Amino acid sequence: MADNELDSITPHSGGAKPKSGSPDLLHSFLRFGLLAVLGLACLQIVMPFASIVLWALILAVTLQPTNQWLSRQPGLGPRSAPLFIVLLGLLLLGGPVALLASSFVEFGRDFLGSYRLGDTVITAPPASVANWPVIGEPLFAAWTQAADSVADLVRQYEEFFKTALRQVAGAIGSTFATLIILLLSLALAGIFLAYSEAGELQMRRISRALAGSDQGIELLELATATIRSVAVGVIGVAFIQALLLGLGFLFAGIPAAGILALIVLVLGVLQLPILIITVPVLFWLWGVNDHATWVNAVLTLWIGLASISDSILKPLLLGRGLIVPMPVILIGALGGFVSMGFVGLFLGAVILAVGFQLFMAWVDRESQAAKS
Repeated sequence: MADNELDSITPHSGGAKPKSGSPDLLHSFLRFGLLAVLGLACLQIVMPFASIVLWALILAVTLQPTNQWLSRQPGLGPRSAPLFIVLLGLLLLGGPVALLASSFVEFGRDFLGSYRLGDTVITAPPASVANWPVIGEPLFAAWTQAADSVADLVRQYEEFFKTALRQVAGAIGSTFATLIILLLSLALAGIFLAYSEAGELQMRRISRALAGSDQGIELLELATATIRSVAVGVIGVAFIQALLLGLGFLFAGIPAAGILALIVLVLGVLQLPILIITVPVLFWLWGVNDHATWVNAVLTLWIGLASISDSILKPLLLGRGLIVPMPVILIGALGGFVSMGFVGLFLGAVILAVGFQLFMAWVDRESQAAKS
């Protein structure tokens, strides 16, 4: 009887199986919910430092070839080379930022002091300005009015000056905030460079996990090359152009040559025409400056060649070594800047390049499937 009772309570292979779908589905939902909550919590914790971390990653990727080269030099190593890069970067960036800030403060203090004392803060225009084509007469009249009485001019256009000052102050504040973030990111990039080998291995593991072994590594290499291409082809070219024009403005004796060079740098990064700055400068050079004619001709040639240097350098540097066409990189950089700010120059280019590459991989796969 015991055996029969045991048989009666033992489930047979052909009998009904217990329903396990609902508990498994419930467990899956719970796990997904916990992972989503954990991901959102991690994102909320990281968000205050997102800009600095993104810039640090971009700088580390861009400077990695330089770091590798310095690491092989005598007297430097894998730990000393990143420190050297950070110190040199802080010197090259921090020095001009401090001088520019000091220049703005000093100019504002002198201008306000002269305005309150009633002194002349704007010199009268030369008579030759009135002979300039199209803009000569109205510019001469407005300039003369400003030189005669700044107070009357300010009262007459009070609302305009208030709006303009607010916009200029906001732009200056945003620029300096970006530069400070860039300096902090440079210091963090030095840490990333010091542990670049371990970081590269981790990124390769993540890429393989997300997109497979071969395609993940290809996309990682594409993103790395795109960041370096944008850094050299957009920001590097804009910096070279700003440096060349800044030297020309300095030798020509243009007032506020450093500020104009900074504006040229911003315009170059935004891919806006440099003629906005160079045309008024050339008018000033020939209409106001008292240099000899041959000097003005040489300076005009220098400024003209520097103004078109981006059209020569950009095709050579932007998109070099990439399988993605240069227009895709440029559109991604500009679209990213419009939607995400300066960091979007890199993120936009990377996202569009990766998307383009995935799209073309799908097209090639479908074409091969259709042939077979």
